[in-house]
Formats: sequence, structure tokens, C-alpha cells
Amino acid sequence: MLRAQQENKAKVRPFTVKRGYLLLDKQDQQKAQVVANITVLPPDSKQYNIESSSGGMGKKFYETFSAKRTEPPRDAQRKELSLDNYNFQLLGEQTLDGQRCFLLSMNPRREEKDLLRGKLWVDAETYNIRRVEERLLKILPGGCIISTS
Repeated sequence: MLRAQQENKAKVRPFTVKRGYLLLDKQDQQKAQVVANITVLPPDSKQYNIESSSGGMGKKFYETFSAKRTEPPRDAQRKELSLDNYNFQLLGEQTLDGQRCFLLSMNPRREEKDLLRGKLWVDAETYNIRRVEERLLKILPGGCIISTS
């Protein structure tokens, strides 16, 4: 997976993904929801556009969150999906969009606000990442945010 990730960096073209974000309180009760389109412009730029939002503070929080994410990376190696940053564990196999995938858990090796805890679906043939479900480690006043793709 890591080798495929490195090889693909040279071939990456701009692409857009849709992501849903939930803002939860400390009891995991939903306070807001935002659906956004994220356009990745290689090598290291992203554009965020809100498609829909509900809940009073969702849009404002997401605008603040995405503004920080569009800043040029200071130390991209500290955030990338690598063995330096994460422990990976094979959970099994699943079919995703008709493709056989390995399902992995990912857990950060250190507590850092930009590192994620979650699951990866990795294509069993190409080793490309097909899907990520993540939970940010950063706890916000009044709650935390969960992000899924």
C-alpha cells in the first residue's frame, strides 16, 4: 500500500471527493452535519466547497476547519499515511464497488491533532486506497468531529 501510494503521487491528476462531517457533543449526539466537495489539486493544494449543512454551528465550524486544511503543509511527512505515523492492522477483506479490498484499522503512533483514527479499504490488486473512514483525535470544546468518506 505504501509503495503504491508513493508511485501514484507522480501520476495524480486533480480529482474531487464528497465527504460528510458530523459535529458531535461529548455524548456522541449529533449537533451539526456538513456535506462538502473537496477538490485535490496536486501536488499539495485542496479546495473545499460546502454542498449542504444542517445544525447551527456546522457551516461556521467547517469553514474554519477547511481554512486550516487548505494552508500549505508545513511538515507533510508528519501527516501522511505511513508506518512512521500509524500502526495498521488487517481486519479482514470486504468488497467495495465490486472490488476485493483489504480492510485495515489505522491508529496514530502519537497524539497529534492532524492524525486520524479509523479504517482503510485498500484495493487487493493495486494496493491503492479506495476508501477512508476516520475519526479526528482533536477534541473540540463541546464535542469532536467525525469525518467519513
